[in-house]
Amino acid sequence: MTPIYAAPELLIYGKYSKKSDIWALGSVYFEELMLSYGRKGAFRSITEIISYYFNQTLPPRQITWETVGESMESIPLDCQVYRPSTENVWSQINIILAVTFRRDPGEWPNVETLKENFQLLGDGIELTLPDYRIRNVQSISSPRTNVSPLVRNFDLLKTVTQIVVSTILWDE
Repeated sequence: MTPIYAAPELLIYGKYSKKSDIWALGSVYFEELMLSYGRKGAFRSITEIISYYFNQTLPPRQITWETVGESMESIPLDCQVYRPSTENVWSQINIILAVTFRRDPGEWPNVETLKENFQLLGDGIELTLPDYRIRNVQSISSPRTNVSPLVRNFDLLKTVTQIVVSTILWDE
């Protein structure tokens, strides 16, 4: 067990189930997505995981302009065409993250449902998972001038998602 990826009920109560791996998958998926932006994992410490578990007002981890360290205003005009598609992909990814970071293990999807939704994401089709995101989480960070990573990372997000889908399908 790697504690930083462990589900809260395992850390707090010592209980483990097959669904505990759903939390771990969400943690690894978030970390892989954020590494493309030079960021770290979903939770920095066990204390942060436990705090998240008990504080119902904290939103689930999401990809926003702030978490990737960019500002919407910093996108050059010639790259504006990528913004809607990037935000749409983020929106779908955030639905997956929100469902994997639910505090109640009973609300986590089973592996088949998650696999189906990763496939839908990879195919560009709307997900069937419930949307547990907390609204209005996105905030604007200070403007930055270098946006080229934003354009490159859109393709990387799709690639990471395709790798996750392939890995899940490999287990069949």
